[in-house]
Amino acid sequence: MRTRLLGLATMFLLATVGLVRASVVTAYDLETLVARSELGVVGRVLEARSRYEGASIVTDIAVEVTEVGHGRATRGQQVVLLVPGGSVDGVTMRVEGSVRPAVGAEAFFFLRRHSSGRLVPTGMSQGVLPVDRGAGRARVLPGAAGLALVRPDASGRMVPARAAVTEPMDLEEFLARVRDVAGAR
Repeated sequence: MRTRLLGLATMFLLATVGLVRASVVTAYDLETLVARSELGVVGRVLEARSRYEGASIVTDIAVEVTEVGHGRATRGQQVVLLVPGGSVDGVTMRVEGSVRPAVGAEAFFFLRRHSSGRLVPTGMSQGVLPVDRGAGRARVLPGAAGLALVRPDASGRMVPARAAVTEPMDLEEFLARVRDVAGAR
């Protein structure tokens, strides 16, 4: 009987493995994103180059800063961030919750310094909020693609949580909020 139950449980797990497409991470509110980030900038992706780093594939993403929310950056400056995953010579490594903005795409980037010294998105895709300039106005769109966000409740159990930005927001209003939060630190 025990073997049969174990077999059924194994079949269930194998059948549902393909259904799970998210990395589970702690949700960050705007204050936490700002506090944990060295930089908060609007930028346009100039280039993305994947390469091997040891046995893993990583991608270097070059971004031109177009607006500064907080931190030491200037318009026109180029910053390079490192993200896990990418494609090299027909081999693809995918990390759910990692960002892969297209060349030419614009986003608000919350960036922190990794222990390697490289800049990485804060909170994975929570730290990269696409910018849409359609309909004659600029808006920040929700991020956190590929993530299942959680937070501890009063008892310490992890429960589902919301992203810092849950609906489109005027870019200038968002920048003002980021600057207010940064100034209050």
